[in-house]
Amino acid sequence: RQSLTAWLAKGGQSVEVVYLTGTLPAGAPEFLSYHLGTPVEVLPGLSLDNATPEQLAALPRFARAVGIALGLRGKARDLNLRQGGLGFESGFTFLKEKAPTLSGLFATIFVFFVFSTWAEMRALDQENAALGSALGELSMKVLGEETSDPDRVNELLDKGPGKQDNDPMPHFDAFDVIVEISRAVPHTVTHDIQEFDMQRGKVKMNAIVGSTDEAQNISSKLKEHACFHDVKVSKITQVVNSDRQKYVLEFDVACPEDGGAKKPSKKEEGGEK
Repeated sequence: RQSLTAWLAKGGQSVEVVYLTGTLPAGAPEFLSYHLGTPVEVLPGLSLDNATPEQLAALPRFARAVGIALGLRGKARDLNLRQGGLGFESGFTFLKEKAPTLSGLFATIFVFFVFSTWAEMRALDQENAALGSALGELSMKVLGEETSDPDRVNELLDKGPGKQDNDPMPHFDAFDVIVEISRAVPHTVTHDIQEFDMQRGKVKMNAIVGSTDEAQNISSKLKEHACFHDVKVSKITQVVNSDRQKYVLEFDVACPEDGGAKKPSKKEEGGEK
């Protein structure tokens, strides 16, 4: 009774008849039919070939085993009790029924995917062509050679003018100038520097020597250096209360390594004279 009630509660169809099998006591079908309210009958005997009467009489005892054996037959078509609320648990039956629809859906998605990929690739090709043309025009204007190859453009940029910036550190700084001045002063001369200034390659020095000739000799010695240009003694005065001479020396510093003009040789100077 509980099994039938549960079956009906799950949405199953009403049971029309119940079959009994096995060894049954007398009056069992009538008793169960009265309490269940459903017709109850004895399962009809099976028709078996080459079976003796004794075997047919004992067959109801093995009804469950026979039922299991029949249920395990290949390609058996058993009753599908998964109906109503349990219909979604019917295995792959739902998928088999919807296979054509699902196949069409997947085919449509695949076609749209292929079309979208093709459209995107075509757009990228057009954009690449436009960028290549713009790169060629720009390279022609800037580098003097028309090319749409990025590697070639980088190569031209590496070889182009202005790629290698000049070293901001000058070849000769103020300390180097002081050293060269000390070398130009003879050991027998007393040379006192009162003021030394160097800005943007221009040097101005105030110093005191023993005589005017000593100042001119120092100036001539500095003219021989390749980095010193326009060396001249701009002013000479006598020190107050002394026989020593105070002079002002000015010159420009620009070495050939820094892009300065080369110092003319003595022969060239002689020829110009």
